[in-house]
Amino acid sequence: MALNELGCQTLPMSREDFEEKKLELLTNLKLNMVEIDELQRRTVEQANCVKWKKERSKRLTASNFGKICKLRKTTSRKNSVISVLYQSEYFHGTAAKRYGIQFESIAKDEFEKLFGYKVAPVGLFVDPHLPFLAATPDGLIEDDSIIEIKCPFSIKNFTPQDAHKAKKLKFMDMQSGKLFLKKNHSYYYQVQGQLHITNRKYCYFVVWTPKGICVHKIEHVDDIWNNKMEMTLSEFYLDHMLPEICNPQYLKT
Repeated sequence: MALNELGCQTLPMSREDFEEKKLELLTNLKLNMVEIDELQRRTVEQANCVKWKKERSKRLTASNFGKICKLRKTTSRKNSVISVLYQSEYFHGTAAKRYGIQFESIAKDEFEKLFGYKVAPVGLFVDPHLPFLAATPDGLIEDDSIIEIKCPFSIKNFTPQDAHKAKKLKFMDMQSGKLFLKKNHSYYYQVQGQLHITNRKYCYFVVWTPKGICVHKIEHVDDIWNNKMEMTLSEFYLDHMLPEICNPQYLKT
């Protein structure tokens, strides 16, 4: 990610200038509900939208929530900051990422046919209370739900159920013959973050392969956000990510 996309400067900065720049950036991130809705509608093209890239580049997004929430207190935050700011999740260079992007729309179509829901396109949602946090689920369903789709390259020759039996579907578990997302997996934090920021009640978590599909309907749980996520994510952004956005240091080393 180019530094100028973040509005950064690399020259030495005084403490006074640094604090001023942090305050300016945080102020500019604030949006009212009308602006939040407008941004969401204007960024539905996601990776093909310049504004989507620009607005999310200044924020911590739900795809990284699990990684941050699961960091040990003794673990340096430097590598995580570098990963969030400078290593785009939409880099198409790996086979796994190309595969997931290629088949997401097919998985979405299959979900619609199986369940009779219409999945609406979605852009970037910003948290109205913590505007440095944002989320982009894979779609909206009716007035109370979202969808998150995973197309794992590693199990493309299995059904999700057979992949689990073969111990290849690491983020799902099975109970009473049904697959469900593990609550200690990063994807679960991603989903709960998306539900909180979009203010929706349910997420249809879809695992798709050419051989089959499974869906776990996950409920929004406020306690998880309040007790396990909000403070950790806020501290990471304000204490580690924001300083690097305002005065980049890590790419110099």
